[in-house]
Amino acid sequence: MTIKPFRGFRPRKEFAGKFVVKPYDVVSFKEAKEEIKRNPLSFFRVTKVEAEIHAIEMDPTPFDMERARKNLLEFIERGVLVQDEKEYLYIYKQKMGDHLQIGLTGVFSVEE
Repeated sequence: MTIKPFRGFRPRKEFAGKFVVKPYDVVSFKEAKEEIKRNPLSFFRVTKVEAEIHAIEMDPTPFDMERARKNLLEFIERGVLVQDEKEYLYIYKQKMGDHLQIGLTGVFSVEE
């Protein structure tokens, strides 16, 4: 298996507190909708974009995915997200209750 580093994006320090959100799968549609309304820098505008668009909960549509892409590009263009200068493998750690998950993010080949 080939694993390669990449140049990731991260929020600038002054935006990090408003940008970072809980994992999309532990937040309800209503909670995400309220967060997006309260905070236009919320990353839910990318990960739960359907809450930005629709009045009721529904699965994301192709239109929603295009909107998420545009929102992500907007964060980059406005300088909310900046790209790392060097390529890295990224280690992450998430804890929910007693469950601890540690992982590695990189570029993996789907053909291998």
